[in-house]
Amino acid sequence: MSGKKNSIMKSVRNILLALLGTMLAISLLNMAVLQVILALFLGWLAHTFRVIPLLDWNAELIFCFLLALTLATWMLHRALNWLHKQGTLKQAWTPKRTLALTSLLLMLFGMSVAMTGIVHQSIWVMKGPIAQSNHRSRTTNEINNVKQLYTACFSYAKDHKGNMPSNLRLLIDEGLLDEDHILLYQPQNRDLPPEPWVYYPWTLSDRTNLIVLHSSSPAFNGRWIVGQLNGAVQTVSNEEFQEMLATTQAALRRKRTAGHPHGPSPSHPRQRVVPPQ
Repeated sequence: MSGKKNSIMKSVRNILLALLGTMLAISLLNMAVLQVILALFLGWLAHTFRVIPLLDWNAELIFCFLLALTLATWMLHRALNWLHKQGTLKQAWTPKRTLALTSLLLMLFGMSVAMTGIVHQSIWVMKGPIAQSNHRSRTTNEINNVKQLYTACFSYAKDHKGNMPSNLRLLIDEGLLDEDHILLYQPQNRDLPPEPWVYYPWTLSDRTNLIVLHSSSPAFNGRWIVGQLNGAVQTVSNEEFQEMLATTQAALRRKRTAGHPHGPSPSHPRQRVVPPQ
């Protein structure tokens, strides 16, 4: 009686463990890690089912391939038999061994094609999404630098009767900035050296849509980083940048004509502007 009771208890325990394991497996199916693992091991299978219907099967080419494979296998078998007769191979070479060797060569060929695809995809990932992500990250970092520069210029202007500093280096001297690298813009091409931001030292009473800072060259995807007098910092297309720059330069000429001969002038004389396409 006791043994029968123990058997029932074990059965109930096994059922409960099975239910618990099933619930755990179902919960894990929703986890990103498990999804990645399944994609790595079974993704090729789903890709195969998607691609096979799209293939253009050519019976003539398939027949030629099988004929060439058969001929190559026969020639390999004859060559190995000849080596056996010459005494190079100690054991007799059977057709079974030839088929095994041919299968091994086909597998090596398939593996080499797969490795080529893996290397190609890896390079594409490094130069594609990952590289774009790095470019976006650098652009975001440069935008944050412009925001810090604008905040420092605004603080400087409040202490100097609304006049922004004549050059950004004064922000370091005034203790409004601690790091020199913020004063430089790093182009997207890492081979190029950092360049100063193009800076227009306006006053706080000037028009708010004027450019205060902009990058010396286009950033990610050919877009320019622009900081305006109203505090807005954004990336704009080349066409938008040309319009904003024309407005800023026109305001600069008007201000000089109105009695400010020295007026605000860009602190980066080597300004490079991409003409509209």
